[in-house]
Amino acid sequence: MNYFFKTLIVFVFLNVSLLAQLTLWEEEDLYTEVDIFLDENGNKYASLIIVNFSTNIINLPVGESEASIYDITDENIKNHFIGLDSEYGPITLEKYFPDTFWGDTVRNNKRTGEIVSIIDLSQVYRIHFSEIVMIDEIVNNLEALNNVEYAEGPFFAWALATEPNDPWYIAGNHWNLDSISAKYAWDFTLGSPSITISINDGYDPNVTILHQDLVDKVDYHYYNFFGGHGSMVASVAGATTNNNLGIASLGWNLRLRLDQKGIQGINKAINDGADVINFSWLGSSPTLENIIHNAILQGIVCVAGAGNANYPPPYVAYPAAYNFGADGQVIAVTATWLDFRDNYREHWYYWYNYSPGTDPILDPTNAFIDVSAPAVDVPVASGLWSNFYHLDSGTSFASPLVAALAGLILSIDSTFTPAYIYDIITSTADKIAPNNSYYYNYDENGWTAYVGYGRINAYDALNVASGAPHRPRDLVVTANAQDEAQLDWTNSYYTEVSQYKIYRAHTAGEPPVNWSLVATIDAWEGYPNPSPVLSWTDVGTTVGSGPNKLWYYIVAVNNGQLESLPSNTDWIAWNKYGKKRADKDLADNINYNLEQNYPNPFNPKTQIAYSLQEKGFVSLKVFDILGNEVMTVVNEIQQKGHYKVIIDGSRLVSGIYFYTLRVNEYSKTNKMILLK
Repeated sequence: MNYFFKTLIVFVFLNVSLLAQLTLWEEEDLYTEVDIFLDENGNKYASLIIVNFSTNIINLPVGESEASIYDITDENIKNHFIGLDSEYGPITLEKYFPDTFWGDTVRNNKRTGEIVSIIDLSQVYRIHFSEIVMIDEIVNNLEALNNVEYAEGPFFAWALATEPNDPWYIAGNHWNLDSISAKYAWDFTLGSPSITISINDGYDPNVTILHQDLVDKVDYHYYNFFGGHGSMVASVAGATTNNNLGIASLGWNLRLRLDQKGIQGINKAINDGADVINFSWLGSSPTLENIIHNAILQGIVCVAGAGNANYPPPYVAYPAAYNFGADGQVIAVTATWLDFRDNYREHWYYWYNYSPGTDPILDPTNAFIDVSAPAVDVPVASGLWSNFYHLDSGTSFASPLVAALAGLILSIDSTFTPAYIYDIITSTADKIAPNNSYYYNYDENGWTAYVGYGRINAYDALNVASGAPHRPRDLVVTANAQDEAQLDWTNSYYTEVSQYKIYRAHTAGEPPVNWSLVATIDAWEGYPNPSPVLSWTDVGTTVGSGPNKLWYYIVAVNNGQLESLPSNTDWIAWNKYGKKRADKDLADNINYNLEQNYPNPFNPKTQIAYSLQEKGFVSLKVFDILGNEVMTVVNEIQQKGHYKVIIDGSRLVSGIYFYTLRVNEYSKTNKMILLK
């Protein structure tokens, strides 16, 4: 685990009146429920502690979560909390599971139907402090009290990013795997050994021993030829990974075939049941075209390198450029590198081939490049010696990365067609070196002659293959007429989306580390003829000029509650008072409000928007004209902010209805009409 700390000076008056200097606890892949700080001795500080009482100490009605110190029935514990309140400032108690009650422990096992007794969680409470406190000290004191089962600090966890132990990977030499987010992709699958990649290539007949990083992965090899170009290509697709030896590969558990270069090798791979075929060479003939066409017709994914400087670029390179219309196509892959001329940003490698055509829809043969993959100075197994490795470059080493990605996608669902896999890989690619770079621009389809639809993103591809929606694209934050932050984005796959989550951060200029969810909005509006929502206004913000920034990103959510990867981030200057403000100040501009539903009248769906000035337990209910409750829309604790919900009146009769919002001391009722 790589650790890093961003120093944040926090001045805290502890009970010894000592001015302490703390650092925000940050590590790669670390999640914390609230910000946790560390002192020089490693002691943790936070504004939240969790306590579980062992008996019924606080008796709140089901559905309620906010409690007072004076709701505590145990006098000893109450007095302890009064002391904490006096020492650290106002304390609030929040019931962790508001839908539970004391003694609520009987359930059914959903598999066996057996009645079981579960753990009572009705007395777990979050203790919110108004300042940062030393966690261990307060936890230890709480646990010393009778009727306290346990106390603990805020929840924290690390993402299970899977990383191999191969020396070249540990040493940081696999920039190609880092670039495509391989370690997060491996959390979805390490690949199925039932999926096989055929490396259709040339092998050195003078090398009669398989490379040590291939010996456990190859199920078939052409004669006893083991070395040369083909072995290097095979190692990129599927070198043995996590074996404390040499290099790693994207195709961790995928199997390999070393097939004879050309038509006969393709035919054998087809007959033997290969799932993916990789071509890291150039060549064309009618018979070659037909046998590759047959492979795709039989459900085999075909991937090929787009060529280096074999001829003066640009040129149409086969087999990469083979396109069979509705039957499918070869996935054509070019190479990227870390361009030292542009602060080592990832770009198309300018010595290599690119598409001579400009329209991949109407002229796919000339505009043939589909995606790119990192393939300059990447680790490969030696083609000459069985225990050596080196760095190499070329589109020969870009295409096997894509072949391995196709194999991982098939490991998630082996029924996916080559056309669907092509769509997943191209639609999830990253738009590296974006518009206005000095190399190239992406067209209205998101394509460029140099890197196709972008550089592959294995993490996003496997997330989508697993059923999640595509991530929103092209997020731009601007100021509207009221000088509020307005977000606009695109999403070609908007039909997959039911909601968007909006995240915000504020900084003094530097990129943010900690983000807050500020809104969850419906992805559709305008019932009964809905249209996709592709914009949102952060009401109450004031943008301007100066060094302070508001940052945003968004996440798409589908009906199964699966989330996309985040969109790109964007920011806008924020300077209402000529100084930095905290999120609390932004929220102070929000008043309680319940808006009129839209549309009204409606059939059968309508949207209701409301705003919360403060966190609280929110009740939004619908009543008929006689005052009978017919629907509970919201019944939970929500943070301050703006909200939109959709009401579905499919099961209601036409007529007049009322909807009431209650939160804290606020209550408002509006009328709406269902007209079927």
